[in-house]
Amino acid sequence: MSNSPLKILLVEDNPFDQQISQQMIALSELEVDFVTVCTSAEEGLAELTEQNYNCCLFDISLPNNNGLWLLGEHLKSLANSCTMIALTDHRDPTLVAQLMQKGAHGYIPKNELTPKNLRAKIITAIDFHALQRALHEQANRDSLTTLLNRNAFAKQLDRNLQRLVLSKNEGILLFLDVDNFKCINDQHGHPAGDAILSHFAESLEICCRPQDIIGRLGGDEFVVFMPNTPLSEAQLIMNRLQYQLASTISVDGKKITISTSIGAACFPLHGNNHEELLRYADEALYQAKRSGRAQLAVYTCEPIK
Repeated sequence: MSNSPLKILLVEDNPFDQQISQQMIALSELEVDFVTVCTSAEEGLAELTEQNYNCCLFDISLPNNNGLWLLGEHLKSLANSCTMIALTDHRDPTLVAQLMQKGAHGYIPKNELTPKNLRAKIITAIDFHALQRALHEQANRDSLTTLLNRNAFAKQLDRNLQRLVLSKNEGILLFLDVDNFKCINDQHGHPAGDAILSHFAESLEICCRPQDIIGRLGGDEFVVFMPNTPLSEAQLIMNRLQYQLASTISVDGKKITISTSIGAACFPLHGNNHEELLRYADEALYQAKRSGRAQLAVYTCEPIK
């Protein structure tokens, strides 16, 4: 567990249980920055969405939506970094199994809520969650650039498309590659090629917005999905990215100039799922490539000059 003071969220509607839980936290000898108290699952979810907490202690029995709902909704978030520990009224094997299946990192029966037990449970749960996240990152990140890999990108893209369906908004999928990358690799060697790919990925992260999803499909193929972005903005976005991604970098004392070509497909106009959007954005990229180096194209359209 990190040595930084903990930010703890307590979601508990019973005033007496609130008081007991806060006393146990105070007596646990954990280094705590602050404790925020919410009285409903809805209020707790809003707090988890807006603020960063190390640990959330949530009662299972809450008014309206219960603790299981809170757990499930929080884990749908792309930034579910908080360790979730359930507070239960008694040991129920069925409930415990349900909690673990839904992704809880631990649970504490309220009749076992002592400072020592609370401290042990929180430390164990945070360490377990950290291990989970490390394994998840290893499985979902490209080892060279640390961007999302193909499978992880597709999953996040589909989740975003579901949200766009509900909100009736548009999105743009961009397919990018490094122009003449094979020639660069052959001429300067694979270490230089890896340096260029890492530089390109870093530049892409700087250029994109926090809500954009960025991935590396393999080789020099990169993808970006921009939610809540209409097709009418595609040309402006691609022009800006192409300008910002063009650069000259020094690798082992050699100056290497790189540029990018970009293809775009729009949701829902060109496709309703990640397979369709990737295929059509890829086709647009090939269309751009046929027009020469450092070109742009939107699916079914002529290359943008």
